[in-house]
Amino acid sequence: VPAVTQPLSAPAKPLLQLGEVKDLRLVSDSRVVVQKQNAYSKTTGAYIAQKPVAEILRDGIQATLRTNSFQVSESGGTYELKAQIQEFNYDSIGGMWTATVASKFVVRFELFDAATGNSVWRDTLTGRNQDKTAWGDASFVLKTFQATVDDLLRQFIADKTFRKFFE
Repeated sequence: VPAVTQPLSAPAKPLLQLGEVKDLRLVSDSRVVVQKQNAYSKTTGAYIAQKPVAEILRDGIQATLRTNSFQVSESGGTYELKAQIQEFNYDSIGGMWTATVASKFVVRFELFDAATGNSVWRDTLTGRNQDKTAWGDASFVLKTFQATVDDLLRQFIADKTFRKFFE
């Protein structure tokens, strides 16, 4: 959970139902974080999470909302929030001793009025992170993935248009 310090200014009035988080990436396993590639861009395997990436993101969204004083429900509510993971990738720029790795996590968020089913807000946000590594192992991938998701969730919770439905 990112260290987000933007709780709602007043007690949240509308109840928010956290709906489905879909993973639209073209991966063979929903737990794939990112594919391993060699210097010739040939896929050589994958870094796998313990649970599906969509579930990890959903847990992060829920924790971020609750930490920031949103009233979150598993069912029923004034609004329903859904998300779609569109992309997570790494770009690597090799150096003599280290590589600079830039990660990008693209997610489309959409808020629906539960009474009408109409979309009232949507945005596609991109979480980013850049780090250096001499050897990109699983712990580096995990650290980079967490930092990229944290950046995405900071942007999401700070979105003034989204927040106006709850303040």
